[in-house]
Amino acid sequence: MHILIGALVGAVFAVGMTVGVSLLTGRKPVWKHVALAALGGAVGGAVASATLGAGGFAGAALGRQVVGMGLGGATGGASERVAENLVDGRPVHEGLARSTAVGGVTGVVGLGVTRTNGAVLARLFPNLAASPAVSTGVRGFIRRAMASPTPGTGRGFLRGLESRRDACERARRADEARQAADDAAVDAGAKDEDEAAPAEEEEPPAHDPTPGLTGVLGGAVATR
Repeated sequence: MHILIGALVGAVFAVGMTVGVSLLTGRKPVWKHVALAALGGAVGGAVASATLGAGGFAGAALGRQVVGMGLGGATGGASERVAENLVDGRPVHEGLARSTAVGGVTGVVGLGVTRTNGAVLARLFPNLAASPAVSTGVRGFIRRAMASPTPGTGRGFLRGLESRRDACERARRADEARQAADDAAVDAGAKDEDEAAPAEEEEPPAHDPTPGLTGVLGGAVATR
């Protein structure tokens, strides 16, 4: 039962984070990313809950918590990446290793946030802070949900990096295409100018105005 609750809490947490970050940055949520986040969060929450045991954080030592959050983040990030690759028609293994590694690190880093949130909730709702392993009914469900791990998968972070990289690549290609168009226009203009320029006429040879006089003098010299 605690594994199913962990999957549910993980999915809700991932969806809330994805939608919240989109709204805070002034963008509309992409529902494909929301659905993928729900999948990754559910897988990560289930794995982490299974690792921690029925007692959740309350019944697990710190070392076990680190392992559970790390495994949850890694498996959640990997499953989300595989699903995204399948949806986008990319190879299944593309980016899988990086997503798994980033998910594991994110899960461990998120452990501090989770412990802090648990302490705050315990102070706000002391009646719900008892061990969830011995609780039943609605109160027991709430206690299990409060004790469930919510490992981050890091896919939102990686997706942001990938989007920025793709935007830079598109800008670079646009600059190259614009430069190529400008160069082609310059070459075409130079060619048109060459074709429009009139051909230079050859000047006739210079006319000697004294050929008759030279002949007369030459004849006079010969007569003498």
